[in-house]
Amino acid sequence: MWPILNDFIPVLLAFGIDRLFRGFPNRFHTIDAFGFVLDWLISRAPNLERSFLRFLYGGMIVLMGTAIVGGMGLLLQQCFVLLPWPIKWIAIAIALKLTLALYNVALATEEVFETLKAEDVPRAQALVRYYVVNQDTARLNAYELSSVTVGEVAKNASDGIVAPLLCYALGGLPAALAYCFVDAADTVMGHHDDTYEWLGKIPAFLDDLVNFIPARLTAWAIIVAAIFSDANVRVAYLVWWHEARLSDSLNSGYPMSSMAGALEIEIEKFGHYRLGAGHRHAEPGDIPRAVRLLYATATLTVIGLFFLMTLIHLARP
Repeated sequence: MWPILNDFIPVLLAFGIDRLFRGFPNRFHTIDAFGFVLDWLISRAPNLERSFLRFLYGGMIVLMGTAIVGGMGLLLQQCFVLLPWPIKWIAIAIALKLTLALYNVALATEEVFETLKAEDVPRAQALVRYYVVNQDTARLNAYELSSVTVGEVAKNASDGIVAPLLCYALGGLPAALAYCFVDAADTVMGHHDDTYEWLGKIPAFLDDLVNFIPARLTAWAIIVAAIFSDANVRVAYLVWWHEARLSDSLNSGYPMSSMAGALEIEIEKFGHYRLGAGHRHAEPGDIPRAVRLLYATATLTVIGLFFLMTLIHLARP
């Protein structure tokens, strides 16, 4: 039992540190730090006129970057092993916390909710564009801003909680940090425009690959978490079953459809898809409900992680 706790206690400490400090500033989170590095690399890219060369350059960035970040994680992990156990747990917890996004998301969405409640739509548009989605929100009304925010909370349950914790359980800090680099590369380069269309092909493919299982596990975690929240588990299951594949993403439709059903609302990306069609439009009050469901999902994920780690340790010779 001791080796299992030795790996699992840092997970609890990571969430404790996150809660104690109410989330680290964004600039300390790996996604933002990796995003800064990726922006720097892209800004200094050679003038690649041919699409194939841009395709290769984007692949080189994400593959080499993932290898380097994974190697740094391995080095950190080996260094932490040399520390006495209380300090080692805290050190691993701090490093692991930098791969997670729970209270940062809660704080950001809480600010969006309070702004919408005050009916300050222009400021809410700016907040959603800055904190939630890196896209134009100038034409979105309060209901549409609420829908976008709830959808991003659902996706964050996968990208910011389930996926990094699953990677940590299977491959330790190197895997968790490497996952975050791939996720950041897709966030920065996975756009359909003249600049990134070919540059982001390989990052987008790798992101789809590493999120394939976590997104589906997250959908089920949200469905089960609905039992313990003010949500509808039956509708969550039905919307997930019928509409998870309607999204324009290979993975994000799974947690978003579960969230839409659980809250009995529509989550819509205008001109692309509508999940939970036939239910009411999302309202600002649905944002804190989505965050409570996010907390419940995170709790179930941690419990499931303990059992997964136990199985992994029992399977070792």
